[in-house]
Parts: sequence; C-alpha cells; structure tokens
Amino acid sequence: MLALQVKVQQTPSDVRYQVIARGDNAASSEDAAVLRNYFNLQACLEELSQEWSSRDARYKSIHSYFPGARVLRQDPVECLFEFICSSNNHISRIHGMVERLCRDYGTPILHASTSQASTAAAAVGGKDTVAAAEEEQKAVPDLAFYSFPTLEQLSAASEAALRAEGFGYRAKFITGTVQALLAKPGGGKQWLYSLRNVPYKEASEALCELPGIGPKVAACICLFALDKHEAIPVDTHVWQLAVRYYTPQLKGKTMNKKIMVAVEDAFIERFGPWAGWAHNTLFISELATQRERLPEQLRPGGKSKASKSRKAAKGDTEEVSDQSEMMKVEQAAVQKRTLNMDIDTVDDSTESRPIQRARRGAKHKQTKVQGAGNNGNTNGQSDAVVAEEPGVSKKAKSQKPTSKAKSKQTAGKVNSSDAAGAQSDICTRSSSLAVAADAAIDQALQDASIRL
Repeated sequence: MLALQVKVQQTPSDVRYQVIARGDNAASSEDAAVLRNYFNLQACLEELSQEWSSRDARYKSIHSYFPGARVLRQDPVECLFEFICSSNNHISRIHGMVERLCRDYGTPILHASTSQASTAAAAVGGKDTVAAAEEEQKAVPDLAFYSFPTLEQLSAASEAALRAEGFGYRAKFITGTVQALLAKPGGGKQWLYSLRNVPYKEASEALCELPGIGPKVAACICLFALDKHEAIPVDTHVWQLAVRYYTPQLKGKTMNKKIMVAVEDAFIERFGPWAGWAHNTLFISELATQRERLPEQLRPGGKSKASKSRKAAKGDTEEVSDQSEMMKVEQAAVQKRTLNMDIDTVDDSTESRPIQRARRGAKHKQTKVQGAGNNGNTNGQSDAVVAEEPGVSKKAKSQKPTSKAKSKQTAGKVNSSDAAGAQSDICTRSSSLAVAADAAIDQALQDASIRL
C-alpha cells in the first residue's frame, strides 16, 4: 500500500502538487504516476469546462467559483464499501464508519508517536529541541493511519461486530458483499477491476447483483472507481437540480428507476461522455456548505439583479420597517426549522414498500421543540428533533411564547449553562433518532427481500 500526503493545486492548464509526507514503501520516482492515476490527471479540466460552458448556461455561470472540482479514480474495493456505508446516511457518519473499518481491519501504514517525534528532534537539535518536541507532542494525540482493508481482511468482520460498531442494517450488506466478491472466479478484486473494461450499463447491472447496491450506488462506484465518466448518480439533490434546470417536464413525478434513467440521459445529452464530471460541479454548487461561494443571484432559488431592480422601482425595499412585524417573521422562521437528518437522501427507487413505510415512519416521529440554546438565532432559541409521544399530533403546533420567553427574545440573550444543556440534549436526541431510523429500516429488511 503506497502512502502519500500531498497538497494539490489546480491551475487553468495544469495541476501542481507538493508531497508533505511519504510512507516507507513509497519512492519519490512514483509520485507523479500515483497522483496522475488517483486524480484522473489525464483529463484536462480546463478544456472540458470550456466545452460544457458552450453547451450549458448554468454551468457557464457557476463553474469559475468551483475550480479544481475533479472526479477521483479510487480503488474499486474501497469505493464500493464506502458507498454501501453511505446508504441513508450523512457525511460525518459515513466518515466515521469508514474510519472504523480501516482501524479494525486495515493495515497500519503510519503511526506518529512521542518517541518518533523525539528521535526526529534529536537528529536536528539538542536536548532543548527534544524537550520542546515532547512538550508539543503532549498537546497533540498520537496519529495513526490505516489502509482500507482488503476483501480477505474484511472477511474477518461479522455482522454482529459491525452492528456493535454502529453500522446498523448496513452490516448485513457489508458481510454479504464480501462473501459474494470472494466467491467470484479469480477473486473479487480482479472482478471489480475488470468492470473498468466493460460498458457503463453492463458494469452497473453487474454491481446491482451485490447485496445492498442499487442503481444510485452503482452509478457512484462506476463514476468514482470504474472510469465511467458519463455516470450520473441520481439522488434527491440531483433530482431537484435536474428538475430546476434540465428536466422541468418531470416536476411532480415520483422518482423511480425509469425517471432516474431519464434524468441521467438528460445530463448525458447536455454534457456528453464526461457528463459525470460536469454534474459533479453542478452538484457541489447546490450544497448548503458551498453555495455561499456563489453570488446571491446564482444561488439555488436566488433572485436575479433585474428582478431586484424591478421590485425596487415598485417601492419594495426588501426591508421590514415595523419592528413588531420583524419579530413575528423571526419567530415564524424559528418554528419552521428542524434538524436535517438526511433521511430524504435515500435512493427511493431501489427501496421496497416496507422500507419506504419504515423510513416515513421514522420521519413522522420528528417534531419541533424550542430549546434554550442560541444556535445562531437572535432571539435565543433553538430547535430540536424529538420522538413524538403517544397521542400527540404528528404535525407540530406553534405555541404562543410565555411572558418569560418573550423577555428572553427581546433581550436576545441566553444563560450559557442552559444553552449548553439544551445543545447536549439536542445531540443526544438526534443521535437516538438516527439509531431509531436504522432500527426501523432494519426491521423492514427482515420483512422483505430488498436491495437499497
């Protein structure tokens, strides 16, 4: 396993890199080849962007705000299991699952300890340098890096052990896929690599025969590991993106396999054989954590400058002068916000009706409550998601704030200890809800033979 830590910078016509650290088994002569393979550097992003800009106005308007958005060429084994972990999940939780797979079953490739830091310091300085290095190391926990486990290493994982680590119903898919791949003639790794040499649809259909893999996950693996640059993984976010800009005629339709194919075909028709790369930049521009890069008029749902000018001419100043009305607006906004549990990002087209009912049941158990935490609100309130008690309406009802609550809203302040307690309670309840959602889906999987 080759280990490199690098910094990479995309320029208009090239890619620059700097090696920060190199594993013991990595030779500097191999750096360029390794990076060219992993970052798909045979593709000139500037040339592709020019072509896509000539085909699509939306891409032309936003791509300069997201330079260097390349599609990786990952190891197929690692990529496959990462996307199995992504089912009905969010980024931080996926990251934790992958880290635990590497830690529990992978091979250590780098471990930085205090003794190593002392030895390195002694080589370049005296006792004072060593003491300073050891003192600095005390403030930083030991870092350990592991390779992603091979199929043979993953075969040591049991469903029970993975469930104990928080993988939920995905544990069954991981162990089942490991066994299915190990049973392939010539080995599962070789079989996965061979899919790079077949057409996209054939590779996708082959992947869908594995436990826990449906069309959306198969498209992800094809795009990020199997050189299928036209693949479009269609989930809720991509569906909304497509309806907004490319397939408005599909608005209001139920997303199923047929609709997913129609969305994918629309992207390929617009952007050509590298449509997956263009989709990647468009997808990034829709993310809540990235859309701030865009000018307001280019953000999803944003208003154009011309529209704003017309409203200004009509006397719409975009401000609320009446302070009491502003308070009502803020209170209404607080009451409408809920924590996003990423339940809607599941690929519905690959679910059976039992699991869809289980997922909807988990969503209906969410209701809004007002806590004491600030959470970015000027009125000193925060929203939490809790399991609904029996007999309580599933639709949250707004309540008039008490006089005490009103005084807190007016002052815009909150007791720090109360806020900390409220935030802790929110985290605990949110985590419990995620586990409850997994349990509901797990029960549905036991009731019906399905593939996510």
